[in-house]
Amino acid sequence: MFTIKNFDELTNTELYAICAQRVAVFVVEQNCPYQDIDGLDPRCQHMFVMNNGEIDAYLRVFDRGTVDDHHSPRREGVASLGRIITGPKARGKGMGHQLVAAGIEHVRTTMPHVYTIFISAQEHLAETYYGKHGFERVSEVYLEDDIPHVDMELKL
Repeated sequence: MFTIKNFDELTNTELYAICAQRVAVFVVEQNCPYQDIDGLDPRCQHMFVMNNGEIDAYLRVFDRGTVDDHHSPRREGVASLGRIITGPKARGKGMGHQLVAAGIEHVRTTMPHVYTIFISAQEHLAETYYGKHGFERVSEVYLEDDIPHVDMELKL
């Protein structure tokens, strides 16, 4: 169901749709001006579902030694998931939970050296969304782009 590609495997159409949906959700919908094109896309894998030219669900997967943002721990054995979104047309259908589960499974099956998955989660989704997948808070609340976040980890 989900496609996963390295940056250099993405087609122009896929990359455009990914960037458009990230901006639509994070910048426009959440009214959060920030630099989405952060230089990290070439260093991660991109997991997504595309439907009629639009991204329904998307996340970035970072292996050890790379980070999703400045909060992610830089230690061996830790992967991270980030930029997790479900597009407006796909919400309420369980696709977001399927995406997170698929991201976790991808790390488990392709990165045997990883023992922890890290995420920087919007606080209001910590327990109700990510907690359902086994993630636990490992930090106090902090502001990232004026949105309350918490660091969370899932032990594999």
